[in-house]
Amino acid sequence: MHEQSPTDVIGEQTGAALYTMQLELSKVFTEIAAAIQKLPGEIRPAISSLANLGWFPSGEMGFSEIHDFRALCDSGDKPAADTAMIEWLQGELGHIQMRASNRFPNRSHILTSAFNAHSAGLYELSIPVLMAQVEGMCLEVVGTKLFSTKKGIPATRAATDRFGRQMALSDALLLPFRESNGFTASEATRHQWPDTPNRHEVLHGIATDYGTRKNSFKTISLVEYLITFVAPRFDPTWPT
Repeated sequence: MHEQSPTDVIGEQTGAALYTMQLELSKVFTEIAAAIQKLPGEIRPAISSLANLGWFPSGEMGFSEIHDFRALCDSGDKPAADTAMIEWLQGELGHIQMRASNRFPNRSHILTSAFNAHSAGLYELSIPVLMAQVEGMCLEVVGTKLFSTKKGIPATRAATDRFGRQMALSDALLLPFRESNGFTASEATRHQWPDTPNRHEVLHGIATDYGTRKNSFKTISLVEYLITFVAPRFDPTWPT
């Protein structure tokens, strides 16, 4: 029998090791692909649960954090859900303001005044200013008004249709721009979102009890959502 040379032995061992590694990598990639495929179905209800209470996720949150917030929303313990979201946003407040100002420098001076009003507890001032600014931001990036609806359907839905056809995950992440929520709800449906400040009622002077710390943070979460989730999908050059 021909005796294998040390080189042959090493070659066989290396080949066996590479084959084993390929099998392991194939298994890992299969698991990753399966997890990614499941993401839209998991993230959609999480974002929906947040939006139903007037909150919006940030692209700076991990998916596990978003699911944790969803669990609080779905538990029926609204104060706990509100507290958790406020704590997260408070911890990120400086970064949120910086991202908004850096990415919309033409609005920086207005955003600074709005965030200063929020920090000073002047929520009657911070909320309408931020609502007006996020409407303008949306018009710049998406090409349509954020709060405009027709027969209860957001005007932003048509703008996001192409992403829904291309990728289910984008469809899930853009859900608040595809379905009605408390910020955009018409007079006939506003009662469905009693926990959300309504843009029409606030900016047209109908509501007079909107000026709370919680509502100001909810409006800030909408600004952050637009900047970190929506804008990057409409503008490939958007800084992340």
